[in-house]
Amino acid sequence: MIDDLKSFQKAYSIFLGKAWTSQGNMSLAKADPARALNAAGFTIPDDASISIHGIDGYGNMEDQFDLYQVGLKTGKFAIALPGAPPSKSHIVDPTSMKADDTSYCCCCCPCCSCT
Repeated sequence: MIDDLKSFQKAYSIFLGKAWTSQGNMSLAKADPARALNAAGFTIPDDASISIHGIDGYGNMEDQFDLYQVGLKTGKFAIALPGAPPSKSHIVDPTSMKADDTSYCCCCCPCCSCT
């Protein structure tokens, strides 16, 4: 179970990385977000309500983690899923992404070090 910011950041980075690597993965993230989130390391209950949003109004990584914590308590999750960055060359294998890697910054998502 994800119960700290670092674990959340790692799983969220994997979720975004997978969504960004192919249109099929992006479609899955939007059509079946619980499955996509669980594949990234989250534990989302089957009966949870999940709303997928763009990045506007959803702040930084701490804000995302706070929204996730609310979801764990209420069963209603709000997950930000921004569009893929202009260059995806830095995303080779999403499962090997490091949560604290700040070598690339697109300023388009809460996992970015600039937010």
